[in-house]
Amino acid sequence: MSSIVIAVFKLTIGLLGNRFRDKLADSLKEGDITDQKCRDFIIREIKEIKSKLDGLARKDLLASISFFNEGIKFLYEMFDEVRPKGENNNAVTTTQAATAMSCAAETFSLTKGMSELEIRDLSASASGALSRAKDRFKDARRKATEAFANTALSTSDRLLSMQYRVMATILETVDNATYSIAACIVCLEELNSLPAVQKGFKVELEKGLKAAFSKDPRRDLISTVCHINRVILNIALMADFGHKELSNWPCVEIGGTKVSPLQNDRVLKVLKKRGMEHCFGTLELLRGEYGSLIWPISIASNSLGQFLVANDDGDKRAKLFDSRGKVLNSFSLISDASRDDVYCICQVATDLNGKIYVLVELKPCVKSIFKDNNPGAVCVFDCDFQPLHKFSLKEEFSTVAFRPSLTVSDRNKVLILLVTQPNYSQRKPTIQVYQFDGQFVDDFGDGILKSPINIAAASDGRTLVTDSGDDGDSCVHVFNENGEQIFKLTEMLEFDYPFYTAFHWPSEYIVVAGFRPQKEELQVLIYTKEGEIVRRLEQGAKGFSSLVELTVTVEGRIGILAMFETDRQTETKSLFFKILVI
Repeated sequence: MSSIVIAVFKLTIGLLGNRFRDKLADSLKEGDITDQKCRDFIIREIKEIKSKLDGLARKDLLASISFFNEGIKFLYEMFDEVRPKGENNNAVTTTQAATAMSCAAETFSLTKGMSELEIRDLSASASGALSRAKDRFKDARRKATEAFANTALSTSDRLLSMQYRVMATILETVDNATYSIAACIVCLEELNSLPAVQKGFKVELEKGLKAAFSKDPRRDLISTVCHINRVILNIALMADFGHKELSNWPCVEIGGTKVSPLQNDRVLKVLKKRGMEHCFGTLELLRGEYGSLIWPISIASNSLGQFLVANDDGDKRAKLFDSRGKVLNSFSLISDASRDDVYCICQVATDLNGKIYVLVELKPCVKSIFKDNNPGAVCVFDCDFQPLHKFSLKEEFSTVAFRPSLTVSDRNKVLILLVTQPNYSQRKPTIQVYQFDGQFVDDFGDGILKSPINIAAASDGRTLVTDSGDDGDSCVHVFNENGEQIFKLTEMLEFDYPFYTAFHWPSEYIVVAGFRPQKEELQVLIYTKEGEIVRRLEQGAKGFSSLVELTVTVEGRIGILAMFETDRQTETKSLFFKILVI
């Protein structure tokens, strides 16, 4: 339960402002969101905001902030109650990182039944603190609603009222954020229809004479509106991943035209000028020609919502990005002792506890022009990128016209999709299963898989495998824990080869992405784990060359690693990579 509360709280509290968000990010380097230092920092920020407000017209806004402040204090009382006794909040060690990963892993399992959870799994004192916090957030929401409706307030005060209204609305149902979504959508409808908001968007986007004046206040307004929209979308994706489409998102109407704060390219230009492009619906985290990565081969996400990208250049390193594209860390995937033995990196994956798995192709002991199969191995790292162990694969595999793929199940099994025959016409795709320590368990898929592309783990020990088939009969195979095929997912799979699949653990939804050349777009399809289509997304992809890999974070951010050969902004021909985050 506490993990759900922490995850929702962390997504929500950023609405206190950009300066606060940046300071909080720095603070989190030295502690987690639930510790004393972060609590004191949040309380100080709220007091500073409140100190700048005065006057009778602001009494409802001031009351809302006071109630919100009380709610934060009670929420931290709950955090203190559920924190393991004896935990050292000031110790910044690898243990803390592991604890954070463990907490996030718990969120995966807890959010699975989010709509059915009650506070009975908390102690009486923790339950009481949470109940008091929710009561205060309820009062804060009501007062913020009254403040927003007060036309005597300045636009900036009404926007601040809406920020507190949204935060209080979400935190009032922090243990089941699904209940807050409908109310938050109403908030967006009222916010986006505010005359000052419509005027600000109109002046900025139409670029008339008025656009030359009051640029900073207007762009601050637009950025704030987009930030509120983004936070609500993040909560909606985490709590109700499969049923939220940007196409149905409340828009800002200007002159009869609907403008999406999360999708309009002109809005994105404003956000970039304010350093807030992370609030846009789709992000570009890196571009290969700028030297971020030379040859990215694989992408994965961990249970903290970060992206891990493996680079198969000479250094064979991986970079860790946050959801805004900031590089957090870089580490070698290969030890110095074994670097000369590795031919290439095939793929990286993570498990629910944050451990990192790297599938590598090793150089053969004896080179032969008649032999395409090479030995392989899996290198395992902890969440702090320290090597744990390495194990060899049972059989050699071929990388001719096929890239092996690996995943890690919720049963802590390592599954590897590979081809064990060097002759393409006699290829034998199979899935090998290993224990965490490298002990071979079993294999399956022989005779079922035709031209498999990638593999992903799903809940209940299930395995997903994309397969382009032999005659264009593309599908996603779904196997149970015993390697038996349950069904094939085929609905709406109209992609050019290759297409990829991933799994969103909190919602238990299957995500499939591929390219549709006739429309020059990337399409993302979302299904229930039983194969029912629930959502479809399209993203323009002019200049697209090939899809490299796919991942999805716990917050519902879909990361697509792709290769492009034309820059859609400059129309120049060049080969480069992007990570598109939807």
